[in-house]
Amino acid sequence: MQADYSQHLMARDMQQAVRQIKQGPDEYCFHISQLWGIIVDNSVLVTCSTMSDDNTLGNNRIEMKRVPPKEKSDESHELRILVEYGGNTLWNIPLQECLTWFAFASHFSEFWPYNVQFYRHRKQLSSSDWPDIVELAQRGADSVLLEVTTKSLPSAPVRGVLSPIGKAKASAKRTDAGGTSTAGKHEDPEEPATAIPSTSKTDELSEESNSFSVFAWTQPRPGISRTAAAKAELGRIDEFIQRKTRRQDQRGYNECPEATPDEIQAELEHLAFKKKIIKLDEGSSLRAALRDRIDTFNSVVIIFTYFLPPRFDGLSTGKVWGLLKLLLDRPWPEEDSEEQSLDWTRKQRAANSTLSLARKTLRSIIRQILLFQQVMSHAPRTKDTGIEMPTQLPQAYIYFVLAFVQASADIRLYQSHIETFSRLLQEGMRTMLRSFSLSSLITYSSVPPNEVISLISLKLLNDLTGIYPNISSVYSQWIQTLVSSCNGAWG
Repeated sequence: MQADYSQHLMARDMQQAVRQIKQGPDEYCFHISQLWGIIVDNSVLVTCSTMSDDNTLGNNRIEMKRVPPKEKSDESHELRILVEYGGNTLWNIPLQECLTWFAFASHFSEFWPYNVQFYRHRKQLSSSDWPDIVELAQRGADSVLLEVTTKSLPSAPVRGVLSPIGKAKASAKRTDAGGTSTAGKHEDPEEPATAIPSTSKTDELSEESNSFSVFAWTQPRPGISRTAAAKAELGRIDEFIQRKTRRQDQRGYNECPEATPDEIQAELEHLAFKKKIIKLDEGSSLRAALRDRIDTFNSVVIIFTYFLPPRFDGLSTGKVWGLLKLLLDRPWPEEDSEEQSLDWTRKQRAANSTLSLARKTLRSIIRQILLFQQVMSHAPRTKDTGIEMPTQLPQAYIYFVLAFVQASADIRLYQSHIETFSRLLQEGMRTMLRSFSLSSLITYSSVPPNEVISLISLKLLNDLTGIYPNISSVYSQWIQTLVSSCNGAWG
């Protein structure tokens, strides 16, 4: 009845034999087990239930258990690494595909943009642990079982703390918006705490740098250096911006003066040590404005370094820092008195709103970039090899530049450009990471969805009545009651 007429009323079920012999609570009756699910290409299983696991499967839950390996033979045995996720998924990956940390981690690129961490015996693993894991697996005495989990993204730089640029030794000291230096208090707060880094630009890309950047890691054509290839790509980008973008974008780009990151850093560092700012309260509008500028600068350095070394000299690079300088030089809060006035001018309010928005959006983006650079820091690379770069990443750089063209002019266009930049960045990073993976994770599944649904169905066919009699006992007792009634009537 329930299978053929699923919409029948409760009153009909309450006429079951179990209710006639008064077994179980008054509202209880028998229900047949039903299951629906959607399996897509034996890789994704979608199902749901309004009942809890305890009510549907009881003590018959499906459990994944490790069993001793079969007797190995020289011909058929293949060493593998087992990886568990969420207590209900197990991947079985050949050891030959996991000989390096990067090769192993690349199998899990489908988790992107999540931050995956690996554990063994509750200890988090890193690249330095991987040789020991490989050695353990090669012994073949037992399977190596690891656990993968997802964690939060890397943190953005500390709020309001000026970070050093790249590998500049002169600025290895950090300075915050209150003039505090990690190397101790400076004697003269009117002067920068450290020597100004050299503003000389760099014309060459390191051929073997382990620090990822889009244009430095792109595979150049034979006979062309990475530096020449990067400058050629920047030339094409410069031409595109000047000829194929909106007129207001072209005008803002062409009229912008050039600058360097060291000039901006020196100016911010000098401001952080001004007496007037140092003696202000933490909550003052002027201190908050300086923190916003420092955070924005730190974020732009991280994003720019994702594409090129921060001091690389090429078409558009000076424009990026010049556009950023225009944004940071916008009107500050009033400084006429120690107690900041709440009556800011319209321009000051607009500047504060723009900087706050830029700081928020950029700090969100750089957390994903920091994670990507962590992953790529283990990627194999030499001066003779490179990476086929996804087209989305050079395109993302264009919108990064355009966003700052409009940051000081049209906040709506800034938002539009920065959203496009973020989307292209995500697509490019995802495409690149998946290019390192040999196969989809589903090909390594120990129990694919078709088998899982079969196991669930088998469990649901069992008679689950808990402490109450099963359906056979109920109907046996009901028949005996009927027989007794009939004998009594005929007696």
